[in-house]
Amino acid sequence: MSAEAESVGAKAAGGRSRGWRRGCLISIVTLIVLFLLGEAAFRIFPIDRQLDYEFDEELYWRLKPDQAGYLWMGGGEFHSPPIRIDSRGFRSSGRAAIEGDGAEARVLLLGDSYTFGLGVEDDETFCGVVESRLAGLGVATDNAGGPGYGVFQSDARLNRLLASGYTPEFVVLTIPTGDVLRQPFSNDKFEQYRASQKRRKRLRSVSRMTTFFYRKYVILKQRQSDGGRAVPNERAGSNEAAFRGMWESDERRIREMKAACDAAGAQLFVLHWAQPGMDEWNEIVAAGISQLARDAGLIVLKDLPEQFANHSLPELIIPGDGHPSALAHRLTGEYLAAEIQLRIKQPNPSSKN
Repeated sequence: MSAEAESVGAKAAGGRSRGWRRGCLISIVTLIVLFLLGEAAFRIFPIDRQLDYEFDEELYWRLKPDQAGYLWMGGGEFHSPPIRIDSRGFRSSGRAAIEGDGAEARVLLLGDSYTFGLGVEDDETFCGVVESRLAGLGVATDNAGGPGYGVFQSDARLNRLLASGYTPEFVVLTIPTGDVLRQPFSNDKFEQYRASQKRRKRLRSVSRMTTFFYRKYVILKQRQSDGGRAVPNERAGSNEAAFRGMWESDERRIREMKAACDAAGAQLFVLHWAQPGMDEWNEIVAAGISQLARDAGLIVLKDLPEQFANHSLPELIIPGDGHPSALAHRLTGEYLAAEIQLRIKQPNPSSKN
């Protein structure tokens, strides 16, 4: 090959190399511009309306105050109706809250997503129904239920609120049977969980768009990665003996909640929500709560099955998900409202005040 041909070949190769580098540079710049435009869109427009959680050392997770949006349901198949979280981190009842001393009686409702009302409108939760039925008596309700909470998280939330000076006249703890499976992490597992939440917080602070797609990935993989667990600290696959051990731990926590309520002059109600397919475990919890009523004097609301008796299971649950329907919430709220109304103005016999 002549020197001239070699020179032409070298120039051609150099041209191709420069063209490849130029193409790569244009592609990189284009991707950066598209990313910045996408990030700007996510920050300016309400594209991602999924509710935000924040890490909590005691509660593990809690919904951030002052936000509105949705949560995923049915294993990530569809959104919940719109949800409003107030400045205290409570779910809105759909009514204007009666603040401070303006209420004749304040009712604190604790529990998991059943109490929270996942799948129904703000004013359709049984908390909202109670307030609607008793508003004429000056009763205000505070929905402190947390999606995925176990009894230990409700206990921690109650203690935190009472320590802050919050003074309810009534406290209602709702326990769906499966909540007993939700127990505190071991120390090692908690450290892993804390580290994972810190990584997620860093991701959210860097990019809202990336967070949006990461959330979608988590939702799609949730059931497979967690082995059917609704929350990471749920003891899925437990046998009866293990369940009894977990219930004994929750019994101790409920006794502590009763003592705290007594000291604050509040009456504690416990509402057991039996769940389909958990017959033996339902019986364990029902018997345990009845024993607690005899030993500790708490008020057991045991007639919920009677409220549901004239309705079929499909009427009482949200299709494709299993959370209580608006009908189930209405029946529960009416039942609670009647029980609370019977005790308004009556002193708490166990109060130490």
